[in-house]
Amino acid sequence: MVAGLQQKRLASFDGTELCYYTGGSGPAVVLANGLGGPIRSYKHIVEQLKADYKILTWDYRGLYGSGRPADVAAVGMDQQIRDLEILMEAEKIDQAIVLGWSMGVQVGFEFYRRHADRVAGLVMLCGVAGS
Repeated sequence: MVAGLQQKRLASFDGTELCYYTGGSGPAVVLANGLGGPIRSYKHIVEQLKADYKILTWDYRGLYGSGRPADVAAVGMDQQIRDLEILMEAEKIDQAIVLGWSMGVQVGFEFYRRHADRVAGLVMLCGVAGS
C-alpha cells in the first residue's frame, strides 16, 4: 500500500471485483500502470501529487488485488477501458489527466480515443500505442 491512498473494491460491468486506490483532492490524475506494476510502483509519484491532485489507480483484472474475470479471455483493452469508466464514475471523476506507463500507455490512448472530452491531458511513459 502507498501512504495517502485508500484501497477500495468495486464490481465491474461483468461482476469482476476490482481493487483500486484513491486519495488526495483537486484535479484528477489517473495512473494506468503496466502489467507488472503494482501500486507500490507509483509510490514516489503519489507522494508528489497527493497534496494537489485526486489520484485514481487500480489493479487490472486478474492481477494483484483485483479478481479474475469469470471469462479468462475478458482481459482485453475493451474490458480495461470499461473498468476505468466504471471506476471514474464511482469516484465521480468527470475528467482526468491520464498518466500511463507500459501497458497503461495503450489504456490511456484508447481511453482518449473513446472519451477525449474526459481527458484533460496525457502523460505517456515507456509504452507503445496500437492493438
